[in-house]
Amino acid sequence: MYKIFFVAIALFVVCAADDAVEAANEAAAKAVQDMKDAGLSEAAIGEIEKLGQKHEEDIKNAISNPEQAETALKALKTDIDAYIETASEADQAAWKTYEEKTKARIEELAQDGPK
Repeated sequence: MYKIFFVAIALFVVCAADDAVEAANEAAAKAVQDMKDAGLSEAAIGEIEKLGQKHEEDIKNAISNPEQAETALKALKTDIDAYIETASEADQAAWKTYEEKTKARIEELAQDGPK
């Protein structure tokens, strides 16, 4: 279930190829804006970005291998979850909102296709 969700976060930190740079940058900007809209603090967003950078190489290397990608994304999720547990109550609530909205958007896209 989280595999699809964390593809969005992977795009937040990964540019897989030169021609994907613009799309990845747009996805990263959208993820940051979505986190801000959900109410995450700048500090929390910065920490999540650092975690993404920590896992960036593993995610890049796994782009063409679904099993490796799942492992890399699970590791990223584990680190983000551990960080969120130490964050303020406000950031914890905001992260939950961000996750719920992102999951809903992904489920909608899966059902309807891109609009």
